[in-house]
Amino acid sequence: MKESLKKIADQVPYPLGSLLGRIPMVLRLGRMHSFHSKQAASAYSPSNTVLLSNLKKLVSFAHKHITLYRKLYGKNGFHPSQLKTLDDITKIPIIDKAAFKIY
Repeated sequence: MKESLKKIADQVPYPLGSLLGRIPMVLRLGRMHSFHSKQAASAYSPSNTVLLSNLKKLVSFAHKHITLYRKLYGKNGFHPSQLKTLDDITKIPIIDKAAFKIY
């Protein structure tokens, strides 16, 4: 379907195409625009479980392999195993520029 739309779009004369390009999608597609945009957004937005999983992997990697993070986490009483929900992101210590200069 994408290829057939591309073929049609390639056949539209440039002046007409540039005018059509200025018309908002809501007016071009009508009521179906909001339906399709919601479907597209849900298709590309990762679920909270995926986000939490990726966050856990990142924080665990930093704790295991990077001395700066291991010391910072220990100093602030944080361990990657404390991440149970996305709300726990507030428990992760924030690193400022000065901390990087020390190490």
